[in-house]
Amino acid sequence: MALRMMKKERFLKMLADCEGIIFRACMYFTDRKPENVNDLYQEIVQRLWLSYPDFNQASKTSTWVYRIAVNTGFEHLRRKKSAPPTVSLTAEHYKVLADESGNALMERLYELIDRLEPDERMLIFLYLDRVPQADIAASLGLTVNSVRKRIQKIKEKLKQMNRYE
Repeated sequence: MALRMMKKERFLKMLADCEGIIFRACMYFTDRKPENVNDLYQEIVQRLWLSYPDFNQASKTSTWVYRIAVNTGFEHLRRKKSAPPTVSLTAEHYKVLADESGNALMERLYELIDRLEPDERMLIFLYLDRVPQADIAASLGLTVNSVRKRIQKIKEKLKQMNRYE
């Protein structure tokens, strides 16, 4: 019984340490409606809990959380059968994002990111979260060079999208 409580406490601490990662993944993989964000958040937490006994800490905890959050996000999108529509941010969601960004330029960036393909959004999500490219590569089963090239292509695509509007 004590071992089970220790496991639960370690899991809850890890969850508290990584809640920002999970929340941001939910924001990227949903239409940002609170009920949809909450549903995906709960699904990610459930997957983390079910996978926690097998987590051998061969990678950083944040890398493991990113991988599960991103995979769960993609599964969520596949179930929806389409990418989430672009929506205006509510005042509440804007405040959450604005706390990180603090300016209209970041809001514009998020609008452009919403128009990317799901795999591109996921990659830029990790990049903007300052996840090292080696960790991104490990999470996605890619080489660092491949990650670097894909990020560069996505940046260029975002620039083009911004120019022609």
